[in-house]
Amino acid sequence: MANVFESFVTEATRLLQTFQSDLSELVTSRELDPARLNSVFRSAHSLKGLASMFGLDSVADLANSAEDALDALRHGRLDLTPKLADALQRAGSILKSQVAERQRGEARPETATEAGQLITDFSTFLAKAQPALGTSANLVALLSDKELAAGLSEYERHRIFVNLARGSALYRVRMTWNLSALERGMEVTVKALSAIGEVVSTLPAPQSPDRSKVPIQLLVCTQENAAGISKAVGPKAKVELIGSPLATSGSARHPSVVRARLSPELSANHLHELRLDLSSHSIRVELGKVDAMLGTVGELQVVRRNLERLATSEAGVEGAHTPWKFLEGLRLQTRTLETRLGELQRELLDVRMVPVHTFFEQQARLMATAIEKSRKQVRIEVAGGDVQLDRAIVEELAEPLMHLMRNAIDHGIERPDTRKAAGKPPEGCITLEARQVGNRVVVEVEDDGRGLDRRAIAATALSSGIFPADQIRAMTDSEIVRLIFNPGFSTSSKSAALSGRGVGLDVVKTNLARLMAHIEVESRVGKGTKFVLTLPLTLAVTQATVIEVSGRSYALPSSSVLELLTEDGVSITESGGGERFLLNDIRVPLLRLGRIFGHPETAESRRLIVVLGVSQERFGLLVDDVKGQHDVVLKPLRGVLAKVPGIAGTTELSDRSTVLMLDVAALLAESRPTPTSMPVQPPNPGAPTPEE
Repeated sequence: MANVFESFVTEATRLLQTFQSDLSELVTSRELDPARLNSVFRSAHSLKGLASMFGLDSVADLANSAEDALDALRHGRLDLTPKLADALQRAGSILKSQVAERQRGEARPETATEAGQLITDFSTFLAKAQPALGTSANLVALLSDKELAAGLSEYERHRIFVNLARGSALYRVRMTWNLSALERGMEVTVKALSAIGEVVSTLPAPQSPDRSKVPIQLLVCTQENAAGISKAVGPKAKVELIGSPLATSGSARHPSVVRARLSPELSANHLHELRLDLSSHSIRVELGKVDAMLGTVGELQVVRRNLERLATSEAGVEGAHTPWKFLEGLRLQTRTLETRLGELQRELLDVRMVPVHTFFEQQARLMATAIEKSRKQVRIEVAGGDVQLDRAIVEELAEPLMHLMRNAIDHGIERPDTRKAAGKPPEGCITLEARQVGNRVVVEVEDDGRGLDRRAIAATALSSGIFPADQIRAMTDSEIVRLIFNPGFSTSSKSAALSGRGVGLDVVKTNLARLMAHIEVESRVGKGTKFVLTLPLTLAVTQATVIEVSGRSYALPSSSVLELLTEDGVSITESGGGERFLLNDIRVPLLRLGRIFGHPETAESRRLIVVLGVSQERFGLLVDDVKGQHDVVLKPLRGVLAKVPGIAGTTELSDRSTVLMLDVAALLAESRPTPTSMPVQPPNPGAPTPEE
């Protein structure tokens, strides 16, 4: 039964992911997409049935209430208002909590209370539902095929009525396929018709005398004429007009007929209910990928048997090899083993990878409300969507991208009149682009707005007391720009020239640090700002750079290693209670790893500085030597050792030696000046922040 219940959790989690993802796309689009609405409805319906099967009445009751509201939306009896959208979003979150609680064997009273309140809210919405449009009687009067009209479902009648009221006509498209070609033929035809209109229904047609043929009729609402439909699906289709557009009337102003747009009441807080949820502990895998992995495992079994035969021969069994033949055979099998293990690793990693195009497009849709509320003209362009990332990284990346794009909309892009006065087109542009560079992925968020004003940033930092005046005056331009990532950095006016970036960027920095990623900022006043995020492809298997200090070896995540310098090639100075050196116009902290761990320092004639990056920050680590890179699997420390600062875990190298993996974020904390040299004052609670 435990295994059966785990299957329920897996399927329920999948349904909730679909529910939340499709709902977020539905409420952020400018038109009530019937296909997306149907998908959300089906997810709620399936979850209700699944929960009932397992006796989870609390889950089934809430899913049923959400399903009723969604069904009323489908039939045009309710409009998708911000309050209803919020209730549906909260239902997804609470349903997820209910499933998780039952999996843990608990039931929190507050979750039950929230679920009960939502059920009441849905009942209130339904009590105010409007009468359905497109009744059987009035549709029979509108369509030339009376028998067909009488036999349509309530939902089909509603969709036809809505489309006729919007100026589309209803056509019947008759086609016939061989049985073997039916599935593919239907797929291609529905896709072609959906591109020019809405396919309302697919129905069987009168039987053909040829029993090997399958006749089908499709009802499609479109503003194309019969010739346009024939061009889309091919000349063999028989196209017949059976319903003409309605004249503009009061019915066309019904909420289900006009474009369903969410009002600006949908606040910024709703965007956090709308983030992409990929936190499931289970994934759905294409059968082809499973077959590939099984094939590789089979080849590994062959290698194992070959190694067994070599070992048996060496032990003196009849047919023993000479030593050189044995070694040659061993080398051959070892190389084969290495190749096959590499293939298996790549295949397993591929299962975890997801293309970023869906994620990018969802992020763009999430910004629709922010753009509308800003009263600016902004378009969002997406590029590089075929790049793939680990699903765990995509999940963590959702919030940073949301902050970067929202700040670009609210404070980076100027208003149309301001842009015209500056010689720019009235419409601003935000570009979201991804590209793979080696074993990393670079994501860029660029706007063509006002850019970052260094003097304004410095003035804001000075007035807020984040840094002493003498430190600010000594900063380079690059160091001043990096102040926007400081916790609590905000402006007292929405019109400040630093583009309002600050509070959200602290969140960006924190999330990227967890991913062992880093961020760069490029900006020109009046031209725009670009944030460049560099991310590892995956967190499952990482590449480690092995370093040596005082005769001891340690590992660093290679994704955090930016470059190597020789100690004699830089100028090291004392500053703020610690050592620093100049790197690309920025004074970067320098740590001596031997001192941190209490090792005796060696008198190396030529030591190295490993330049490390965490989020937007950089620092150097002085080491004796760099031994190279290895693909490793990180194993966490347990017990008392898990609390040792600066150590992320252990890993085993190819020579079977075990080394400690260093926690780069913890080392960075060691490099920061003490609070007395860098007083950070909490932001004024009454002052507006960049995202307000």
